[in-house]
Amino acid sequence: MGNWYDSEDFTRRQSKELPYGRAHSFVFTGIPLGARLANMPARGTDLSTITKLGVTGMTGFGVRVASAQIAQNKGNTELHVTAIEPEPYVAGSNGPELKGSRHEFNQGTVATGERLFVSTARTGSGIPVPRVSYFTNLDGQVEGGMLGRICDHLEQERTTIPGLVFTRAHFKTAGWTDYRQPNVARVSLRGLTAQEELMWEPKTNGLQIQGPCHETGYVPSRYIVTKGDVSSLKKKAVIVIETAYASLNPVVLLDYVDTVNFGALSRLGLCSETCRMLPPDATRFWRVGALWYADYSMLYDPLAGHNKVEVIRQTKMPFRMPLLDEGGVVVPGEFRTIYDWTNKKCTVAGVPSDTAKEDRDPYRRKSWSGLDAMISWD
Repeated sequence: MGNWYDSEDFTRRQSKELPYGRAHSFVFTGIPLGARLANMPARGTDLSTITKLGVTGMTGFGVRVASAQIAQNKGNTELHVTAIEPEPYVAGSNGPELKGSRHEFNQGTVATGERLFVSTARTGSGIPVPRVSYFTNLDGQVEGGMLGRICDHLEQERTTIPGLVFTRAHFKTAGWTDYRQPNVARVSLRGLTAQEELMWEPKTNGLQIQGPCHETGYVPSRYIVTKGDVSSLKKKAVIVIETAYASLNPVVLLDYVDTVNFGALSRLGLCSETCRMLPPDATRFWRVGALWYADYSMLYDPLAGHNKVEVIRQTKMPFRMPLLDEGGVVVPGEFRTIYDWTNKKCTVAGVPSDTAKEDRDPYRRKSWSGLDAMISWD
């Protein structure tokens, strides 16, 4: 008993073009009764391995049986086989992108695109990854950045080319999605509208406006405002650098927390030490599909005041206060002792001395050049 493909009637072979390849029809005559069902090729069978048929198809994907049926023709039993041969987008290549693949659409400010692929599994080399892969346009250029089209979703099934996974990949402008490209950052900015009280006049050696006052030679007192408003809008903002990684090392991200930028952020036009990375509730990372997303949130201060912190040491000291009667008149020879904080330090022996202001750097300086290099305005 021969093979089912040994008796092809070559005069009846037909082929026709499909949007993604070709369809072939074969007729095999004189099929023995006992071989009619036993030797019928199953859907998805690769015919490229049968040298006698002379159809090879794409390497690794071949020519796949779409249907097979037994028919009677003038008393002769025939086997009719239809097969699908996927063809690559670039002639002579191994795909997996298919012929007739790329289509580009423009919908106002949003651009979309479509590409077709074939594979032996749902994923694999060359198959787009949602939220990761960018569109290759009709000019053969791989797009990227916020204006590039990124894979939005896939439609996959096994019926168009039996035995293989047929993939229709849809793309959409990245700037209109939350999808991100690994190691490419976008930037968002949020202004702060909270108000802060002014304790001193905003000038060099400005006079105090409100708050506790400890002046040498005087007992502690304070200033209060009796007229006008002494609050102002903060001149700060929160800037977020949004990026993604194929894999994540949390130590690298968290090492930025509570640091100020040592060196300018040139792509943002920000000077050195004007930004401080905020803690993990603002600076965060999470996973979306195959990527780790990371948001680096930083507090921007145009006056670079993050590390311009002054402190002064104080000690609670005794002060001799005249005793006043109910009318506010000093009672001659009568005093009382009060204790309050003053700008002095005192030894155990009780000898006080004046203290001076000291500088403090509460935040570590760190190079942010790696983040700066990822910022893209494309």
